[in-house]
Amino acid sequence: MAFDVTRIEVGPARVFLGVTLPASGAGPTLMGHTAGVPATGTEIGLTEGDTVLEIMSEKKEILAEQFYAPVEVFLTLQRAKVTFTAKESTVIGLRAALDAIGQTTTATEDLYYFGAGAGAFACLKQSVFLSARRRDNPAKYIICVLYSCYASKGLTYTFSRTKEATYPVELTALAITTRTAGDCMGQFYREIG
Repeated sequence: MAFDVTRIEVGPARVFLGVTLPASGAGPTLMGHTAGVPATGTEIGLTEGDTVLEIMSEKKEILAEQFYAPVEVFLTLQRAKVTFTAKESTVIGLRAALDAIGQTTTATEDLYYFGAGAGAFACLKQSVFLSARRRDNPAKYIICVLYSCYASKGLTYTFSRTKEATYPVELTALAITTRTAGDCMGQFYREIG
């Protein structure tokens, strides 16, 4: 195989929440966009540092008395999550970092109130869309969509005299059981050409 430097990626990702999901099926419909922007959803705003996509599989080895090494392996769990540090204190960004809260926007403030108490079990779930322009061809993108995510870490909002306020966000994917098997959590693709 020859080396291909056009497959080395450099550049930031844009993060959108609440996008309408593509159709499900064997060989799922790719998530559409125009210049890296989905038709629906809201952009999180400016971020600081890396936006990290993790897609993980946990496996269990099968052992047999006759061998010292495992003889087989099987999948026990699949996970996907997106982490980033938000720089803008937007309604959509703070809602992504907070859970089981109320939120109201008026002409003079964005209000978040929390302390759900007993019986409040529902968590905010929303889709996440990432787009990153390819370094070698700015008309092509790397796209990732996680179909249903929840905030898996609480809000840590930093106040400082010497730097901008930021807050980390971690969104962990759930399977949507009504989608086609193999297309329950998300999609990740790199446009070629």
